[in-house]
Amino acid sequence: MATRSNIKIVTGETTLWIYRHWDGYPEVTGVDVATKLEESKTMTDFVSSLLNDKDGSGNHLYEVTTEMHGDIEYRYTVEADCFMFKSTKNILIHQFVHEFGRKSQKFICNGKPSGIIKQYS
Repeated sequence: MATRSNIKIVTGETTLWIYRHWDGYPEVTGVDVATKLEESKTMTDFVSSLLNDKDGSGNHLYEVTTEMHGDIEYRYTVEADCFMFKSTKNILIHQFVHEFGRKSQKFICNGKPSGIIKQYS
């Protein structure tokens, strides 16, 4: 079974949704998103690094979507100011639990990319 996740990227009034079908838990996607965010010089670099990432078979790991998927287990919200990108990067992680036809949301973490990498690597 796949561990699906969304990455919600927020810069000012703009929101971009990205979907990942496999390995959405913090130890993989959380660290990957945080590492790419930490290494990127601009928001464009960050989004490009996500959308160009492929698995060993050449399949894209991330894809743009129009909204949060209904069946995700994790949502990563990336907040950054495009003009002050280096100093304003932040990641919030929420876990979604599906039980008995109900979905609940649990806040897991809020921090700078380096803290996410340290916590989940």
